[in-house]
Amino acid sequence: MRERKPSGRQQATPLTRRNFITGASVIAGGVAAASMMQAKTAYADETGAAATEATPEALAAEAAAEETKVFDGVELSMGRILHDPDVCAGCRICEIVCSLNKWGTVNSELSMVKIQTDYLGGYISRAEMCKQCAGPECVAICPNDACHVDPTTGARVIDQTKCVGCQLCRYSCPLEPSRVVYNASKGVCRKCDFCDGEPMCIAYCPAHALSLSWAEQADGALVVETASGIKVSVDISGAVVVISKDSVEVLGINAVVGTGSVTVGGAISSTYSQPFTAKIKTSYFDFEGELLYFSERLEIDVHSNTTEPFEDTFETAEPERVATCRLEIMCGKIAG
Repeated sequence: MRERKPSGRQQATPLTRRNFITGASVIAGGVAAASMMQAKTAYADETGAAATEATPEALAAEAAAEETKVFDGVELSMGRILHDPDVCAGCRICEIVCSLNKWGTVNSELSMVKIQTDYLGGYISRAEMCKQCAGPECVAICPNDACHVDPTTGARVIDQTKCVGCQLCRYSCPLEPSRVVYNASKGVCRKCDFCDGEPMCIAYCPAHALSLSWAEQADGALVVETASGIKVSVDISGAVVVISKDSVEVLGINAVVGTGSVTVGGAISSTYSQPFTAKIKTSYFDFEGELLYFSERLEIDVHSNTTEPFEDTFETAEPERVATCRLEIMCGKIAG
C-alpha cells in the first residue's frame, strides 16, 4: 500500500456534521446568487470542438499532438473511490456533501459523485465518479495547465485559479456522463480531488457504500499472462446504471511484440439486451511501473449475443521496455 504523505497545502475549513446541517439549512432558505465569472477565453463550442482558427498550420500541429500523445512519467493516482451497490441505499447524501463542501451549495448537478438508481431493475443504485485514468485525457487536453496531477495524491485535479471554463476537459472525458463538472455561475470546471486524501462523500455515507481504495487494490482487474510475457490487466466498468459488468465479458486477450511495436487485442462479448458503446483505453507501462504511452480511446458498438474484436498498437523503438498493459473498458452510452 502506498504511504500517503501530508498534502502541505493550506487546508480548507473542515466540513463537520454541524457545518453540514447548518449549510443545508441556509441553502434551503435560499442562497445569494454567486457573481458571474467571465471565462477569459472561449476554447470550445457546445459540441466540445475547439474554437480556434482552423489554419493548415494549426491542423498540422493538432494532428502531430494527437499522434504523439505520450505521458512520460505521469504518476498513477493513489487509488480511486469505490462504490458498493449491494449496500447503497440511494439516499444521495454523498451528492449533497460533495456539492456543499466544494461549491457551498446543495446541488446534485454540481456534485463530483452522482448516484443513478435503476427503479425498474430492482432499485439498484450505482455511483458515477472519476476513475482516475492512467492516461488522463483531461490533463492532456487542458490548454492552461489547470487540469494536472496532484503531486501528493496523484489525483487528476483542476486548479480553480487557472481554469478558464473552456470545458475541453469535460468533453474529453471518456466516461458517460463526463466526470468533470462545470459550474456555469462561476465559469470554472472541477473534478474529484479526493478532498486531499479524506473524501467527504466517504465520511458521510451512512451505509458505508463508498471507500477509498489504494492503487494496488483499486481495480481488482483481471490480469492475463500473455505468451509474449506482457501482463495485461482488464478493468471493466459500467458507465450507465443499466449496463452491468456482469453482462460484459472480455475474451481472447493477447499481446504481441513486433519490430517497433506492441499490439494488444481481444474481443468483447455481451449478454445485455441492448447494444451499447464500449470505450477502450490502453495504457502501456515499463518494468518500473512508469507510464510509457496511452492510446486514443477506441469506440466500438457492442450488440447482444455477439463478439466484437478490438486491437490497439503502440509504436515504439523499444518494444522490449513494455512490461504491462492496462485495458480500461467503459461500457456506457447506448449505441445508435
